[in-house]
Formats: sequence, C-alpha cells, structure tokens
Amino acid sequence: MLAAAVLLATGGCAKRSQPRSAGSTADRVIYLATTGEAPGDKTPYVDVTGRARLGRSAPALNLPRFRPAVTPTDKPAGKQMAALKDLYAAVRQRLSDRDDEVQFRQRSMGLHLKEFTNALTDLRLRPGDPLPPYDKKFRDRMKITQDVMAALRADLIRLNGVLLRLDQNLRAATVIRARIRQVGAAGGKLQAALAKAIAASLKSGFGLRQQARTKMANYVEWITGQEHALEHLDKQVAARGSAPSGPATMRDIIHRPSVLNR
Repeated sequence: MLAAAVLLATGGCAKRSQPRSAGSTADRVIYLATTGEAPGDKTPYVDVTGRARLGRSAPALNLPRFRPAVTPTDKPAGKQMAALKDLYAAVRQRLSDRDDEVQFRQRSMGLHLKEFTNALTDLRLRPGDPLPPYDKKFRDRMKITQDVMAALRADLIRLNGVLLRLDQNLRAATVIRARIRQVGAAGGKLQAALAKAIAASLKSGFGLRQQARTKMANYVEWITGQEHALEHLDKQVAARGSAPSGPATMRDIIHRPSVLNR
C-alpha cells in the first residue's frame, strides 16, 4: 500500500506541466512517510570546509636557550683591546637579555595556547555535528576564544620585537669582531680568545633567529586559520538562530521513526 501510495504521488509529477515545489503538501507527505522528516525539518550541520581547521594542533616553537659565550678573562694588551673587551661584555649582556625574553615569550604563548584549548571544549565540533544554539553561552565562549587568539597574536608581535633587537645586538657583535681582527697580533692572547667568543655567540644567535623566524611563520599560518574557522562558525551559528529544531545528531536522522523504519 505504501509503495503504491508513493508511486502514485511521484507519478503525478510526470503529468504536471510545472514541477512541484519541495515544500508542497504532497512532497512533505512523501518525505515524512519514507524518511521520517521533511526538507524543512532538517537541522543545519557543521560543514566540512568551514570546520576542518578549528582545533588543529598548533605548531610547536620549542626554541632552544641561547647562551652567548662568556667574556674571556685574559688581560687586554693596550687600551684598544681593553675597550673592545668592555664593548663585547656589554653586547653579551644584551644578547643574554634577548635569550631571557625569547624564553619568556615562549612560555606566555604556551599558557595562552592552553587557555585556547580549554576554551574550545564546547566548540570542538566535527563535520556533521549539529550546530549549537546562538545563545549567551555560545557567544561568551566565542568571545573567550577570540580574545585568546588575539593574545597569541600579540605574543608573536612581541616575540618579533625581541628578534629585531637580537638582530641589532648581533650586528654590534659583528662590528666588534671586525675591529678585533684589525688589531691583529698586537692584541695578545685576548685578541684570539675574544674573536673566538664572538664567533660562537654569532653562530648561536643567527641560528636562533633563523629557527625562530621559520617557526613563527608556521604559527602565524596556524593562528590565521583558527581565526578564520572561528569567524566562519560564529557566522554559521548566528545565521542558524537561537532555537535549533530537528534531531540532535546525524544518527537520530537515520533511526528516526517513519513508515518504513519502525
């Protein structure tokens, strides 16, 4: 009987000169009889493209400690070497300060990343999950995640400032090394020891800078993706409204009672 009713209802389509709309009474009866729901009853679900990036693991920084070589203890031979030794001691202190700042910014980003992960608890949805209601709870959670992402971006900006100061300190150390080479053998034991110390500091400093730049670029890409995913979800839920209807999950649709599924 059911099959005949469905065939009769669908067969009528061929006799019409104009196709019926999806929301017509006859179409609704057919949908309700066969699937347990009509097209207008469907709950909007999280789409694949908009949600695929949200919650993706952040790239690790793991920047190593940068400890510039200590100032040699050899006594300077002449005023020029004494001045160069003092100059390196001052630059070395600045390089050591940059090391502390890099580690501090890295720890700050780690704390903000944990905060972001915790804030995603109610927003970590998978493609196909039903959209949550656009209520105060959702809006508050969305604001927290967006604020944390802004804090992470601010950490990156400050870390970039540290690297710019590191560049300045490394250039200063490079100038000192060039001046030491001009002194030559007249610099005594301090000349060789100081040149070796500066070379070691420059190698470590430039290595840290390059590693930080590469990882920061990956972090910027990750932050941008997360921000776009959050914005997409916010717009999608806002368009859905505050009172979702229909089944709670995709599984509910499959097992929703109908004439054919009882």
